[in-house]
Amino acid sequence: MSTAAVMAGGKSSRMGKDKLLIRMEGETLVERAARELAGGFDTVLLCVAEAGKYETCAEPVEDVFRDCGPLGGLHAALLRTRDEGVFVCAGDMPFISAEAALKVVAACGEAEACVPVGADGRPEPLFAYYKKVLAPRAEKLLREGKRSMRSLLDISRVKSVPAASLGGPRLLENLNTPEDAAAAFSES
Repeated sequence: MSTAAVMAGGKSSRMGKDKLLIRMEGETLVERAARELAGGFDTVLLCVAEAGKYETCAEPVEDVFRDCGPLGGLHAALLRTRDEGVFVCAGDMPFISAEAALKVVAACGEAEACVPVGADGRPEPLFAYYKKVLAPRAEKLLREGKRSMRSLLDISRVKSVPAASLGGPRLLENLNTPEDAAAAFSES
């Protein structure tokens, strides 16, 4: 058994509209992410701030801690899974692949999380694998008002993998602004 979770609880404030409903090649970004991950994982969860928004493409999981960003979504997914952990992906990443996601999971080994690192040295915590053991730590951080995914990574045993070893140069690209979306459509 394996579980993946698409993070779909954001406000899309920089995009000016719900970016996960942007259509690319006949499907919304959130449908695209869920479909791609379903090709490699037994269960695909959809982490949402509130139920009712995108339920047609994956099993919805509501945040326990509302308005706490991706850490709140990760926490909810870790509580829901029956597996050893959850692969997490941002819903606004149109070029992901299940193959790359499974490479991240396989690389984790004894670590508590496995996170790709770009050529610039920055980790991408929203295309990463987190073990269920991290749920209590995530909850503690959320109760303390800490919402950063990096705050969880800072207190966890993390394995890094070079993003370049996972796939194409656009794998970890996400769409935050209308300009990002225009570039993605013109280059895809």
